[in-house]
Amino acid sequence: MANNLTAHEVIQIKDALKNDSGYAALRRDVERRHEQHAMTDVPWLPDWMTRQWDKVNMNSADVMQTAQRVIADMASYYTTVTVSAEDEYQVRADKAEKGYALARADLFSSRIRSRMRWSQRIRGVGFYHFLCGDPMAEFSKCFQVEIPDPMGCFYTIGDDTLRPPVMAREYTLTARQLSQKVMAGGLNYKREGARPWLNNGKADWQAIDVDVATDDSPYVSGIDVKDQLERLNVVEYDDSYCTYVVLKNREGDEGEVVWQRENVTGGSAYVFVPGYITDSREPRERWLPYDWALMNVQHNIDVLTAAISTIGMSGAATQVLMERTPELMAAAMQYGLVRPTNEGDQVNGDTIIELNGRPYFREMKVDPNLLLVLEGLRADKTGIINAELSLTVGDVEKPQTLGGFQIKMDSRKRQQGPMLENEDGAEREVMFMLKHALTVG
Repeated sequence: MANNLTAHEVIQIKDALKNDSGYAALRRDVERRHEQHAMTDVPWLPDWMTRQWDKVNMNSADVMQTAQRVIADMASYYTTVTVSAEDEYQVRADKAEKGYALARADLFSSRIRSRMRWSQRIRGVGFYHFLCGDPMAEFSKCFQVEIPDPMGCFYTIGDDTLRPPVMAREYTLTARQLSQKVMAGGLNYKREGARPWLNNGKADWQAIDVDVATDDSPYVSGIDVKDQLERLNVVEYDDSYCTYVVLKNREGDEGEVVWQRENVTGGSAYVFVPGYITDSREPRERWLPYDWALMNVQHNIDVLTAAISTIGMSGAATQVLMERTPELMAAAMQYGLVRPTNEGDQVNGDTIIELNGRPYFREMKVDPNLLLVLEGLRADKTGIINAELSLTVGDVEKPQTLGGFQIKMDSRKRQQGPMLENEDGAEREVMFMLKHALTVG
């Protein structure tokens, strides 16, 4: 029997997991990977360059485009069941396989799989969350799989399992959404006939008809619509034995437990789905995106492109070096007009730098070595993308033998193998949760 936690204890556990330095560094890396995919990251440039000119960013869309093309062409592994050669057992196995395949297809729709594969390729980390609702409802409403935002997930993961022993989440919902979430399923919520809401900034309960509260409509009559659309801070905690949902007060670390239930999944209801696994002990180095090589090369290309573009776009402003001859210096010293050389005065868009010599105009040129490095990086990127897209529409349309086509298909399957094995293992864990929930339910 699980020990009942208070709202304050749940919030404290969430804060402790959130403040873990190793996983906090991983979340920062995940955020930067997402920004690179969205082309909103700002490439690094040296200080001397950004002090003189405005930075010009020219981020590439190749990471996004490659992920889209590969995900669109991916195929999952086949669902199989090992059976006996006996005919009577084969019939049972066929029924088991059919039921397994139908349940798996219902839980893992194409939308769910596409989102997870994107997360594996770009973020490197993702989660399946198995939801168990009212066991008397139809399958699609009773059992569902969702993909929570990993940036709002705080957890620990052991070496021998991908089901986190503890998982805390922090997210926002409207008051209406929270009511539907915690009141669906009958006796799982804490106050029958009431909905959670904030009363003067504190978590509280408001009486409401249960049938109205769990209705699918966006909002219900009889209650202020503004109150129903208010954004609420929610903390969810799964300790592998029990799941808590806490509505936080608007300020502080207090709140109200609005939903609580012992897990029926045989452990945590979450499964970790990494893109690529290494042997590093640091979380940020242990779980990497499957497109890590492409993303690193593209990052270096974006830095060089930003530097070259910044120099090129800023070259329109002339740099003038002003002469200070010995005679001029002597006269200036006589009248106390000598001043140190400055970094440059801006006059009508021109940068004026005073030196001891005759004046001349300095032309800004891009270092040819940078262009050579950029060319090499682009060649590396082309090789990586070509390997990713070893089987494309163009390959399919070209006249070729069946053997050659099968070789490319097999190459593609082997190339995707590590990532799909992680996905397949996570789906098996979810199917185990389903079996356990049906057994104990």
